Amino acid sequence: MKRILAIILTIFLCATATAQMTNSIVIDGGSFRAVQTDALTGVNIDPIGLDHSRQACARVKIKFDRMTKEEIEALDVKMVSNTDLTKQKVAQYFDNVLILEMTAKPNTRFYVVHPNFGESNEVTLNLEGNREYEMLASLNQLYSIVVISNIPDVEILLDGNYKGVTDENCQLSVLDVTPGMHTLTYKFGSSTAQQNIAVHRKSIAFRQDVEMVAAPTQTPAQTKTYKVGDYYNENGKKGVVFEIADGGRHGKIVSMKQSAELLQWASDSAEQKRYIGADSKADGAANMAKVKAISGWKTKYPAFKWCAHLGKGWYLPSIEELKVFTLNTVVHDAVNRTLIARGGTKLYNRGELEWYWSSTEEDYNENSSGVFCAWCVDMRGDTYYAIKYQYSCVRAVSAF
Repeated sequence: MKRILAIILTIFLCATATAQMTNSIVIDGGSFRAVQTDALTGVNIDPIGLDHSRQACARVKIKFDRMTKEEIEALDVKMVSNTDLTKQKVAQYFDNVLILEMTAKPNTRFYVVHPNFGESNEVTLNLEGNREYEMLASLNQLYSIVVISNIPDVEILLDGNYKGVTDENCQLSVLDVTPGMHTLTYKFGSSTAQQNIAVHRKSIAFRQDVEMVAAPTQTPAQTKTYKVGDYYNENGKKGVVFEIADGGRHGKIVSMKQSAELLQWASDSAEQKRYIGADSKADGAANMAKVKAISGWKTKYPAFKWCAHLGKGWYLPSIEELKVFTLNTVVHDAVNRTLIARGGTKLYNRGELEWYWSSTEEDYNENSSGVFCAWCVDMRGDTYYAIKYQYSCVRAVSAF
């Protein structure tokens, strides 16, 4: 039932978000102004024409920010009021100006439509014949760009703002970038590279190589220490520190990823009805050892198998270990910041209708079927035990 409610809530939120979306193309009605009040004269001046009924027309020049000439040429003007649009063109010498000539009437209402960006807001103008006006518009479409380097762990800054580091594939996705000119800065050790980029619909991937600078060799006296929220990457094991001991020289890390799908604690019906003694509330590694002692455990215990698949030393956390990085707000947020920056899968947010399995078993039969339970963390702030055949998300931990 909880899963059904979660799905319904997600659909509702998506619908709400869609309803609240603003126009990608925004015409600033407040910028409307007359720039010429007398009849146009001069050898090189294109006079304002008349409409088909010989009524006076007015010229409106709309200057677009963050749109190319080709994008402006794809715009279609939609008239809402009873007004004739006699001419529509892109300025020949100013690529970002759309010129409209229309019947000069008060309360002239129109909007523009683009095949890729949708409709703009509607504007209402009071036009007088044989006059020229100007106004401003902009494309507020946001893009996700891909930044590529020649090595991983390169720090990326966009216009001086830190955005994260390149992942093991030497890439970083940067979300919500406005179209136009920006500056990318690449940092690795003492090396820095900079690149000026132009972001638009057909330009969203950017590459820059940086020089690799060897890290200084550490002596035993310089053993690295960690704090909660630090990125851990040693001996092929990657994660985020959520607990420390011995001044930060030792501790525990949570995996960069979580299971892509919900998993059962135990999938075998016979094992579901058996109490195996994985009951430690503080030592997930001990619980993992109990499971691994069972013949064919990889086919019978999917949640544990997922953790073990990450490599040596990874295990399904006990209920107390799990609570540290899920229910402790400070730890949860510190871990999430690093997961996002390093391209990992962030933890579920506090208050979400989502659950994580722990490795801690509970000596309790849920019903007459004789199925035993194990402990979970509910991200709304609760812990409870669930029947072993239920499905929940899995996150692995390891000690260092």
